[in-house]
Amino acid sequence: MLKEFSKNAKILLCIISFSLIFGCNKTDEKKVGANSSEDKISSVVNNVSQQLEQIMSSDTIGIQREYFEKKYGPAKRSFGNIWRYEIGACLVNIEYDQKNSINSVELENISKECNFNGKNINLTSMADKINYAELIDVAMEWNAKLSCYTMCGNAADPEYGAYIQTPRVYGFIEFDATTNYSEAADASDKVKEYFKKKYPNIDLIGDELGTIPKEEYNKIWFEKFKNIKLTAIKFGYNLKK
Repeated sequence: MLKEFSKNAKILLCIISFSLIFGCNKTDEKKVGANSSEDKISSVVNNVSQQLEQIMSSDTIGIQREYFEKKYGPAKRSFGNIWRYEIGACLVNIEYDQKNSINSVELENISKECNFNGKNINLTSMADKINYAELIDVAMEWNAKLSCYTMCGNAADPEYGAYIQTPRVYGFIEFDATTNYSEAADASDKVKEYFKKKYPNIDLIGDELGTIPKEEYNKIWFEKFKNIKLTAIKFGYNLKK
């Protein structure tokens, strides 16, 4: 009887030991697998961030297309002389000149995920924090874009923005900044209300100011849009054609 008990006890101990050893190993394997997936996601995010920091820089202007695509891959689409590159989920549009040198760079979808340090282009904030006051602060001259404020019909939602020319200290670099209607509806309504009240016979439909002085349009536009953040930013040369 004692021998039988001893034998059974040994078997039970073996089962418990086996379960503990291999059970722990399986748990560890799951943890390692989960950590591995998280590491891969983190690596991809960091890689996209690093690439955007390199691309969205004034140093990118003048780089040859062959060198750029060797480093970041080929363009996914083209629109005339504009070539679109997808850096993760971030849309980067590049214009080349006749010698295949980069003339301008645009980040089309600024967000927390598609972001870069504004210091790379002579600004101070991260891209998702840049507003028109910061941009125009470095301007030698600037103009608000003509946009649709009334009778826009069934066309796509209007966009608002400004062209900025910087002085020599910033290398005469130019900016073409844009904000979607969804981010600027309140500012847009205030611009519309001001001009509708002062110039009731003029409809701001996007292509002309009529008798509204450009200086007045710029002044009122800046008052209403100065704290609005950008949804896209382009920099380079000869942007306003």
